[in-house]
Amino acid sequence: MRFHWCRIFYRARSRSQRRRLLLWGVTLALVICLMYYNHQGLETLSQLSYNSAAGAFNAQPNELVGRQPRAVGQESAKDVAKDANNELNDGANDDDDEKSDLRSDLAPATLHFLWCGRRHFEFRHYMALRRADRLVRPDKIYFHYEHLPLIDQEGYFLWFNRTLADVDNILLKPLNYTGCPTEGAERYILVLDLLEKFGGIYIPEDAILVDFPVHLRSSSLVTGVEAVSPKDFRDGLIAGKKGAFKKPTTPEELLVVLSLGKQEHGGIQPCGSIEHYNMEEDGDCICVKITSAVYPQDIWDGKTPFATLARVAAYGYSELKKEYSLDNPIPRIAHYICIQCEVPFIAFLSMKSAVNVAGLNKVYLHGVKEPQGKWWEKLKEDSRLCLRTPRIPRSAVRQSHHDPPGGGRHHAGVHPAEVRRRLLRQQRAMD
Repeated sequence: MRFHWCRIFYRARSRSQRRRLLLWGVTLALVICLMYYNHQGLETLSQLSYNSAAGAFNAQPNELVGRQPRAVGQESAKDVAKDANNELNDGANDDDDEKSDLRSDLAPATLHFLWCGRRHFEFRHYMALRRADRLVRPDKIYFHYEHLPLIDQEGYFLWFNRTLADVDNILLKPLNYTGCPTEGAERYILVLDLLEKFGGIYIPEDAILVDFPVHLRSSSLVTGVEAVSPKDFRDGLIAGKKGAFKKPTTPEELLVVLSLGKQEHGGIQPCGSIEHYNMEEDGDCICVKITSAVYPQDIWDGKTPFATLARVAAYGYSELKKEYSLDNPIPRIAHYICIQCEVPFIAFLSMKSAVNVAGLNKVYLHGVKEPQGKWWEKLKEDSRLCLRTPRIPRSAVRQSHHDPPGGGRHHAGVHPAEVRRRLLRQQRAMD
């Protein structure tokens, strides 16, 4: 049996009953309309909030002051060094950047380092790559090279080996070009060719990032390189999307492309010098160019903003804590055992660093005879290095120098480890 709503209305015999039913019907219709429009309003508000957030994220740096690339601080360089631990972007707590990094309209999170010529990979290059890896958190790092870094026969410049061990997403990629210029317009023509082909971010191999906001990857091309003259350029960052811009082929076209890259984002500055970074108060330095050699001991105890930035780049900490007790200190004396008694360069560095860097009072070199070589002649000039040649059994010397390891008949001599123990015991007796 079919049910009709109109029967309820006609069964209301009196006018008051019909009026009451009509009022209930109108009220119910109003409630349904309010619920519908409220739902539509919430959806519209949510969409407006999303568009507003996206607009703020894509805004130019001069439109949103809070998104400007920041240096270590905002006050003076002295205050910056004091509070650097709170100001430096360590790349680990930027929740907004972490969420927005997944947007499909951004340039890929790929870093490009360009290595030209035959040279050593130094500590400054290690800091540049490690800082970029920690801050940008790239999917991969392309190390474009003409020739791989030189192998140091003396065993000091091992920073490239350290980089390959510490960074697991680095890809070594040989250049398929006729040349690899180290400066001038040709270098940036090559860089833009790589970015147009792969997309990503170019970082100078000797520049440490101060900050890199994700919104710089939202434009088709962002350039921090500045042309001082048609042949002279100030180095800086370049970020570009794959196939999103016309790559230049001549120096004239390069100037046009760099100018367009400046207009895209309001202009990030080229990499500043160490002196500029230490003295600046505007916070507009996005990277620091290191033009001369820097060694670990140069940054351990420094109070300047650059020293703080370098420690964060190399070690991940703004301060290096020294945890030790002076209640019962070990004597400040270093002991070296000489078996072959030929001092190589790495041993020379080790002994000199023991007194000059570690601050030890004495270095004792224990051996069966006086060492040989030019590095030993240099060591003898330092009065803090002493040679000790105690008398030891001839059988120990014969065993350590002439017996083949693990082979031949058994001798009544002493193992080289025992030689070392005897030398140390005799040294203690002499002291």
